[in-house]
Amino acid sequence: MNELAKSREEIDRLDKQLLNILSQRFKLTRQIGLFKKEHDLPMKDPQREAEMIKKRLTSGQKLKLSPIFIEKIFKLIVTSVVRENERLK
Repeated sequence: MNELAKSREEIDRLDKQLLNILSQRFKLTRQIGLFKKEHDLPMKDPQREAEMIKKRLTSGQKLKLSPIFIEKIFKLIVTSVVRENERLK
């Protein structure tokens, strides 16, 4: 197997791990959404979201990841979570 194929195989393996982690994260945020619904709490918590993104930016910078990328991806995750949790019945 050549280096390109090896690298692509490793990317595929990492992508699978990433999807598994996202699945676990969304299961936890669904539990939080159910708790918020049961206790009549707002699904959106701007203060928590801002704090979380700030922490992720700090962590991402230590890993030499683009702050723009980190902010975009976590805002997308938060938006998706809130949207899904607002649909809870």
